[in-house]
Amino acid sequence: MIPPNWIDATDLNSWANRRDAQGKLPQLLRRLIHATVPRLQRIRFPAGESVQMGGWDGIIETSEGNAFVPDGCSVWELGVNRKVKGKADDDYQKRCADSLGLTSSETTFVFVTPRRWGGKDDWIRAKNSEGIWAEVIAYDADDIEQWLELAPAVHIWLALLLGKWSENDQDIGSFWDEWVNVTTPCLTSTLHLAGREQNVEKVKNWLNEPPSKLTIQANSIEEAIAFFTAIIYDLPEDERVQFLSRCVLVKNESSWRYFASSQDSLILIPTFERLKSIPQEHHVLVSVGREISPSKDTLQLSRLSREGFRKALASMGFSLERADALSQESKRSLLVLRRLLASNPEIHTPDWAKPENARSLIPVLLAGAWDETREADKEAIAALARKTYQEVINDILRWLNTSDPPIRKLGNVWQLVSREVTWHFISHSLVRDDFEILETTVLSVLGTLDPKYELPIDQQFAASVYGKNLPHSNFLREGLAETLAILATRGIPSEIQDITTAQSKVNVIIRKLLNTDSDWQQWASLSYLLPTLAEAAPEVFLEVVEQELQSDFPTLLGLFQESRWALGGSPHTGLLWALETFAWKPIYLSRVTLILAKLSRLDPGGHLVNRPFNSLCEIFFCWKPQTSAPLQQRLRVIDTLLIREPEVAWNLLCNLLPKITGELSHPIYKPRWREWLIESRSKVTCTEYWQNIEALIQRILTHVGSNSNRLCDVIERIESLQPSLRDRVIDFIASIDTANIPDRDIVKAWGSLRKIIQKHKKYSNAKWAMQTEVIEQLESIYENLEPHSLIFKYAWLFSVNPPLSDSTGFDWKTRDKKIKQVRHEAVKEIYFKLGISALLDLAIHVKEPGLLGASIGWLEAIDKDEIQLLNNSLGQHSKVLHDFGIEFIRGRLGVSGWSWAEKVISLAKSGNWPKKQLLNFFHGLPFEQGSWDLLSLFDEKFKTTYWQTISAIGVKLDDCKTAVCRLLSVNRPYAALNLAALYLNNQSGVVSIQPRILVEILEKAALIDPLTEIPTPGTQLLDHYIEQIFYALDASESVEENEIARLELIYFYWLRNSKRQPKLLHQELASNPLFFAEIVKLVYKSEDNQEESVKFDEATVERARMNYELLESLYQVPGLTEDGNIDSTKLRDWVLKAREACQESGRGAIGDHHIGELLAYAPKASDGLWPDIAVREIIEEIASRDIELGIETGVYNLRGVWSKSIGEGGIQERQLAETYRDYADAIVDTYPQTASMLYRIANDYDSVAHGEDIQAELRD
Repeated sequence: MIPPNWIDATDLNSWANRRDAQGKLPQLLRRLIHATVPRLQRIRFPAGESVQMGGWDGIIETSEGNAFVPDGCSVWELGVNRKVKGKADDDYQKRCADSLGLTSSETTFVFVTPRRWGGKDDWIRAKNSEGIWAEVIAYDADDIEQWLELAPAVHIWLALLLGKWSENDQDIGSFWDEWVNVTTPCLTSTLHLAGREQNVEKVKNWLNEPPSKLTIQANSIEEAIAFFTAIIYDLPEDERVQFLSRCVLVKNESSWRYFASSQDSLILIPTFERLKSIPQEHHVLVSVGREISPSKDTLQLSRLSREGFRKALASMGFSLERADALSQESKRSLLVLRRLLASNPEIHTPDWAKPENARSLIPVLLAGAWDETREADKEAIAALARKTYQEVINDILRWLNTSDPPIRKLGNVWQLVSREVTWHFISHSLVRDDFEILETTVLSVLGTLDPKYELPIDQQFAASVYGKNLPHSNFLREGLAETLAILATRGIPSEIQDITTAQSKVNVIIRKLLNTDSDWQQWASLSYLLPTLAEAAPEVFLEVVEQELQSDFPTLLGLFQESRWALGGSPHTGLLWALETFAWKPIYLSRVTLILAKLSRLDPGGHLVNRPFNSLCEIFFCWKPQTSAPLQQRLRVIDTLLIREPEVAWNLLCNLLPKITGELSHPIYKPRWREWLIESRSKVTCTEYWQNIEALIQRILTHVGSNSNRLCDVIERIESLQPSLRDRVIDFIASIDTANIPDRDIVKAWGSLRKIIQKHKKYSNAKWAMQTEVIEQLESIYENLEPHSLIFKYAWLFSVNPPLSDSTGFDWKTRDKKIKQVRHEAVKEIYFKLGISALLDLAIHVKEPGLLGASIGWLEAIDKDEIQLLNNSLGQHSKVLHDFGIEFIRGRLGVSGWSWAEKVISLAKSGNWPKKQLLNFFHGLPFEQGSWDLLSLFDEKFKTTYWQTISAIGVKLDDCKTAVCRLLSVNRPYAALNLAALYLNNQSGVVSIQPRILVEILEKAALIDPLTEIPTPGTQLLDHYIEQIFYALDASESVEENEIARLELIYFYWLRNSKRQPKLLHQELASNPLFFAEIVKLVYKSEDNQEESVKFDEATVERARMNYELLESLYQVPGLTEDGNIDSTKLRDWVLKAREACQESGRGAIGDHHIGELLAYAPKASDGLWPDIAVREIIEEIASRDIELGIETGVYNLRGVWSKSIGEGGIQERQLAETYRDYADAIVDTYPQTASMLYRIANDYDSVAHGEDIQAELRD
């Protein structure tokens, strides 16, 4: 049978007259050669515009030619000229004169024309008689017609090219054009293959294997074919042409019989139903949709990967933001994406959208998604449908497994595939009653308060643990909110509208939803939905928020509540996201700026970075303003803010100025439903950026006034400005009249200048450093701003590392010496000019009063006033003066030595100093033997009080033992512990603290809470200190291992996560099965309930919890040898005895479970399989399901913490499943019980993988 669109010589002869023939003829021959010559070593046939290039029109090398392609090397010349012989003669003579490096006697010369040529045979005989070429061949239209009969796929391609379309067959090139060209921009092969590497590899392998059938299942038959075609188009050119030349789409049975009988190997793709026979001579690709249940051999296309999909869309010209939006809306379905990007949205109306079917999907359209395990969700769906829930499911179930489905079911969740597409096709089926029931359902579902807000803030993150869950799922809540947004933004068909628009209907619903009597809890319950609701009803949302903020006690402030836990979050973030959305719309920028400013002023603060003021900064960020409003509008809004919220506006102005450390912008929330983004807006240029900064500087200088804090803000930003703007600011500062500004105010600006001057002097060679003349200008201003008061002039010196402008370049020792000298001169000047009272006044104004006290202590002239100074500092309740006095004592002692201390003590005794003041004096003395010798002058009660209150730090090495013992004597074991552990690491000598003292420290410390010891010792390094003491005990020969093990049990909580594990305790458990059984007994009640009547006090419960942690921390497998192997005899003996003891105490099952958990730590055997053979034999011999469950639990726990990339799904779990299944396969014949357990582990990981896949899809 010859197909009705068959190309004959007449068609070819006519085609030769067309302009495209010259460019397409090489492509035709290239396809014919690829379709009919199985083994090509070389082929080159430039086509299209490349035909204008020099050289041969074609070159072929093959070891196995056919009737049209000679063996060996052949060169080809092509022509479409009307004078065929003239063209053939010209090409022949030109190539005889220059064969372009080929040996003509070993090469066949071929001339091809698509025209009929009556003198062809005579020309061939004449040229062959010359004997220049190995052979001369010529083909005309009649020859090409015969050649096309051998290449059906090429014939179909040419028929389409010549305008002879067939309803029976199609080449995949034209199919691809039809598939990809319906969208703007066109879809790409890369998009179809994104993340499907394994699928692609399987298809490529199939193409290169002997002929067979391959079934590909996708969301539709067309998508499966498109996937296959994308693979072909993604191949290198020669391979692509080879396969294109063999592929045929067959549309009916009669054509199928014709192509199936072809002698040449084809790739047949049937698109008709009820395929009866599969020819053995051809590759057959069967494409199926979701209606067909896949067989084990079916290649089910994996879902397009998130990142690959995103990159492919970006390569098509979409911004990454738009690519993300398309990914979310299409659920990465190519069928949905084609509709979203379609040049004509009506490219294909699916069956489910037909009038007779659309109504069945209305409840799904309105709900968007729901969780069928939630009864409240099911009730809401039934209400939307005005049917029973089961009736709804019966209606929609038919669409679940169809090609191009409108819905999908992931685990327990029903979900629309695309809201946009579904709304486009079936919103015309909505009726007025649907809107009434929608309002009722929305107010019921979204109006329900989240019960987690009944809990204290710190418990809200774990609300589900306390059973405080919303009755409806987040899927349904989000879906209903999105329905309001799409209803407001996409509208409804005019035929069902009354005088009320869709937007008006939505406004009514959202106003009712937000105007409630539920205080802040209603807003908090809607937190993550607020951005969607804001887009649904912008005017209503802003109006309600503005009204709330006019109150003296705004309800919205209740949203600003943060847990101390990192996982807690705060409901105010949802409100901020909603407000950020409005910033993109220019007409809303002023209103939302004022709202954010008010919230910023009222913000109680917290650890979360997401705060109202930060949102303002991101919106107006000069390099990347996150609003569609132009610069001049943004500046007008800031001017309004300066009037309405001046303090917030000032802070905003300062934060928008450039920073010398660089600037970092974070994206704010973007609208999803409304087209408020202007993607075409160009990036900010440098010129526009500095115009913005100049405008901000103008406003800053206008509003700085005489406010010292604002002046500091201006000074601190000088260094990051352009020279012209910087000079303008410097001139402004220089012009300020400081006569009427008090010293206590001007000193702040003076200090800010000092820091900048010192920094730029210190790093004068840095690229960012200001020029010398600028620094000199600032120094001149600095001198003019110098306070008149000596107190304010020198207070800054008494801080850590004060910025001395003339100490640049010094090493730290020289600099430290210089600082001490400057401080000494300062206190000397104040003392001689203003007296001792001024120094005490200065102590109140400095950051570090101790540094001032030390500096005064080194002043020799102070001796006549030192007692007054001690009385006025040590005798006061002020911490500032106390610290000042303590450091004064240390400074004075450094000048005058111990004799001075003895003198003061003598005066204190004669002057009857209060005990508190005298004790403070001793606290100022060094923590060493010299102080303790002076302490001996007092009674035991005073000595005891000293040791109870002294800060036990800084002891000399030789005095450490004495200090530790005295601290223990007054029940300060943690202070003793810190001190002992600190000096155990001392490298300058050996500390003679006896191991028995270390044991005593640990024993006494175990009896009290470190936070109850007064003064409270530092606990930051307590874990480390305890660890060091245990290391010291390990090295000791005088403390037995069993005693150390006892201490390990006491300090188990401290050691379990330290480097120094409770190793002796673990060793005892791994070697003593009776001890193991005893720990199990301490943790669990007996299985026969004999202890049911026993009441357990809090201490018993706490010990049980600690022992449970001990069992869970055990990882040392009994019988494990030093070389990492297991002694099977020892392991068996331990397991049997442990089981026997556990069973005797009535804890057999739980004992087995913990034994199993321990065995999970077993290494691999020498055969590379897990578990070790010794463990396998235990499993086979005992056949305890509890032991096996314990091993399975241990395996899951051993996985520990893992991370996943976005959208990864269950890849990791499938790899684990494969690993354990391989173990099971390898031992199933010899250790069947163990293999069964391993199969269960593999199956469990498969289940987890499936769940992870579902969660990954739901998170899209």
